[in-house]
Amino acid sequence: MKYTYSQEKIHTFGGINFADKILRDAHIYEAIDGHLGPRDVRASYGHSDLVRSYLMLAQCGGGCAEDIAEHLGGELSQLEDFRAPSPDTLLRMQKRLATEKRSVTSDSGALNELSVNGGMNGLPVALLLRTGQLSPKGKGHVPDFDNQFVPTDKYGSKRGYKKADGYFPGIASIDNHPVYIEGRNGNSNVKFGQADTLERTYALLSGNGVKVAHSRMDCGSFTKEVV
Repeated sequence: MKYTYSQEKIHTFGGINFADKILRDAHIYEAIDGHLGPRDVRASYGHSDLVRSYLMLAQCGGGCAEDIAEHLGGELSQLEDFRAPSPDTLLRMQKRLATEKRSVTSDSGALNELSVNGGMNGLPVALLLRTGQLSPKGKGHVPDFDNQFVPTDKYGSKRGYKKADGYFPGIASIDNHPVYIEGRNGNSNVKFGQADTLERTYALLSGNGVKVAHSRMDCGSFTKEVV
């Protein structure tokens, strides 16, 4: 075994530079700012800095905004022309992109909490079109829709059918790429309001010129309204 001593400052996860360069060369960060719009003129960071920070944080094994200050600030400092925002700045920017949840009571008396964020949902579709992973050409794509239970102890999560607290978002994907996500609490019935969710999904795809040939869903979608 050989040891090498170096006076240079060395960080782990140097490979994030290659991943970041691919996104920069494809002008993904400019597309994010163009879609979500500018922030206040006094703001030091744009919306792309928020996405870039979380993406590269995840590539380095981070799990929350605080990891930038506590563990991975040095790793993110390697990125070209980038100064990572503080955790407080990240969380503040994230909160401003959020929408208020909707509380709707079903006919059976169950309270369903939904989160519909049209602005954010348009972003994945725009980026997939930009990178050629979606195309308005051809006979059409096949969206796959399902509700995926996500167990978590976060504040506000509700008890779900899997005997755990969590969230139960509805997710539409094409070729495993998410094209629409709608937040639901863990106790929400998958059939409740699903026809409206799908209508918003298809409207988003159609509005971006994405044709739908067929749709794939599980038995939770077998309702008169959806069919």
